[in-house]
Amino acid sequence: MANTELLPARLPASLPSRARSRGLPLVADLVALTKPRITAMVILTEAAGLWLAPGHASGRALGLSLIGTALIVGAANALNMWWECDVDARMERTRNRPLPAGRLSPDVALAFGLALAVVSAPMLFLVNLATGLLGLVALVSYVAVYTPLKRHTHLALLVGAVPGAMPPLMGWSTVTGSVGLGGFLLFGVLFSGRSPTSRRYPSSVRRTTGAPGCKSSACSTASAPRARPSRSMPSSSWRRLCSSRRSGSRVVTTKWQQRASEPCSSRSRFAA
Repeated sequence: MANTELLPARLPASLPSRARSRGLPLVADLVALTKPRITAMVILTEAAGLWLAPGHASGRALGLSLIGTALIVGAANALNMWWECDVDARMERTRNRPLPAGRLSPDVALAFGLALAVVSAPMLFLVNLATGLLGLVALVSYVAVYTPLKRHTHLALLVGAVPGAMPPLMGWSTVTGSVGLGGFLLFGVLFSGRSPTSRRYPSSVRRTTGAPGCKSSACSTASAPRARPSRSMPSSSWRRLCSSRRSGSRVVTTKWQQRASEPCSSRSRFAA
């Protein structure tokens, strides 16, 4: 009787490459949650406050302030996408984001946003007390006040202008240790440029960004957004999509639109 030995199972040679190919899209989607372009603009405005502030800050304080601000802005953006997943699924401009497209779980996005907040807030408090408090106020006002409020009133943009104007003030406080008159002037300039009274949204922008359940002027619309037929969409799906109608503020969604918002259903149940 021939001796038989159990040979160790060999993993396919392509397994590491498959793991890498799956990991890279995950990292890209997590980075997309932070809205890198917006984060970069925030860092530039904070750098302006650092440059205009009188005095000098240590390299350690500058590094903690810039990195902490980038992370806390990323946390705010990620939590904002988690909160608005159902609305993003109904807008043509945002339905390809990681959450409404189903590439990421809402639980993963929530955990990622909270992790960034937990890491970034202590970093800003290590700079000084004023910078830490400003960063915390910006995070809370954006996620817990502005994001839910814009579903109910246009005045949400006034609230959203506060965290948007905070970065140069944080740069000022990084150098001086306090807000000061100069910091408030920088804040006022940026706040006046972001407030609703200084904005006019053309009808073309409103049609592009409009979505049911959102009443701020940045995403309100007088008519439902029109999607163009694509070769990849079956004619039956196209007819169902075109069958939606607006009746006042009530929107009748099609089965195709309902399927698009299914990845966000667990977030909606949690938020409720």
